[in-house]
Amino acid sequence: MSDYARELGERLKVAREAAGLTQQRAAADAEVDIGTLSKYELGKVAEPSMAKVRRLALLYGVRVEWLDSGDGPMKHGQERVERDDELGYPEIEAYIEAHPELEPDEIAAARRLRRSGGPDEITYEVVDGFVRGWRARKRGRAIQRPKLTE
Repeated sequence: MSDYARELGERLKVAREAAGLTQQRAAADAEVDIGTLSKYELGKVAEPSMAKVRRLALLYGVRVEWLDSGDGPMKHGQERVERDDELGYPEIEAYIEAHPELEPDEIAAARRLRRSGGPDEITYEVVDGFVRGWRARKRGRAIQRPKLTE
């Protein structure tokens, strides 16, 4: 087995597991034979089909370049998130940590708040309101806001 095949196999397995998929589910969704996927992950195929690798990358939500070479971030847009995390938005991360029930798209929406040109001061309450609004829009409902009285 070549180093390339072994390393690609390791990255494929990491990406599949990060996506929360079994080999059976991934193979079915990517229209790849389960035996082929297993051989890829074990590094037993010297020259895997790049068309199949691209389908798996798309399914797993990872960059093809990362799967192929291990270079750069695993996921699209990860450089930006990592750079933003360095800037420090502890209220957003505290909210995410305190709400394990959040869906991945809700977490992404909360993290986009820091780039949205939103309020100058991002508080826990601002994040909560933003995520609740995101959830309501996602479900196709209008956000219920209190009526202002004169």
